[in-house]
Amino acid sequence: MTGEFEPLLTDHHTILLADVDAPDWPAFGDHDAVLSARPPLGVWLHTGVHTGDIGVRFTVHDTEPPLDEAQWPHHDQVTLFLQSTEFHAINIGGGHDTIERTLPAPGEYTVRAAWNRRAREDHNEFLDDGEELYVIDVWPAR
Repeated sequence: MTGEFEPLLTDHHTILLADVDAPDWPAFGDHDAVLSARPPLGVWLHTGVHTGDIGVRFTVHDTEPPLDEAQWPHHDQVTLFLQSTEFHAINIGGGHDTIERTLPAPGEYTVRAAWNRRAREDHNEFLDDGEELYVIDVWPAR
């Protein structure tokens, strides 16, 4: 794997990818989908881990980056309009864990999450903290 993964605490299977100028958090998304857009406020990222650290590589790009599907066989993407240049991955449980990114300008963006080693949501499989990995790529939609 290339790039560094940052730990981020997930709570109740959920991370919010939020437009910081949004007036309020979006309603919870569909937990059957890994990514659930809630424009204009943000995107819910639904994790397999209920509560614990996941590894996140969160990157903003100028154009759509390539995806190594052999290494990241599971992925989903959504497009939404973001009002701000500040886009953060936030722990919804009230913790201080946040990964902050700056976008080049407000506008329409594609958000892609790719994952591997995702724990099953039925809790029959438990992973150590940081073993569940996500690559979150954001780029201007064209």
